[in-house]
Amino acid sequence: GIALVALAAMSTWQSGATMLASVATHREYRGRGLATRLAKDSLYYARSGGVSTVALAVNSDNAAAIRAYGKAGFLRLHAMRIFEPALTL
Repeated sequence: GIALVALAAMSTWQSGATMLASVATHREYRGRGLATRLAKDSLYYARSGGVSTVALAVNSDNAAAIRAYGKAGFLRLHAMRIFEPALTL
């Protein structure tokens, strides 16, 4: 049968920024270059639509995603720290 094993999603924010919002690969299909291919295809799609810059955010401990995005042509420009409120009960 047919199964969804990987996906990519892009979004354009109200500011006009285009983001590669998500790339996901099913656990059993990781390591086959699917995320890199999807990221490359997403960039091609954006460029063919006139977009000159595509940004993304990735957790710094997600080495596989960082490698895939690097192979797709993304460069690290900034590092951000994200803080969440402490839960109080």
